[in-house]
Amino acid sequence: MTDGLDSSMVESRICGVGINFRADKTGALYVSSLVENGPADKTGKVRPGDVLYEVDGTVVYRSGLSQISKHLLGGDGTIVMVGFLREGKKVSVEIVRKPVQA
Repeated sequence: MTDGLDSSMVESRICGVGINFRADKTGALYVSSLVENGPADKTGKVRPGDVLYEVDGTVVYRSGLSQISKHLLGGDGTIVMVGFLREGKKVSVEIVRKPVQA
């Protein structure tokens, strides 16, 4: 007898990048904090105050959080390219998705 879990379901669990966002009145999403030792934190390249601009080449600036989550979440170990605006310049960061706890 099995426990009812398909092994492919366990292997394809949804993972993220470990970034907490806050929106300003225009709808832009700012990095408010990083999950300690999470994927984004481990890159050393994402900073609080960065503005989310694009994910995997798709501009998500001022998109809703639910829409952006569709781009940031994915399978464990998969790579996502995230673009931020910082001090008027674009900064691109490659992040490996992992399970994270808020």
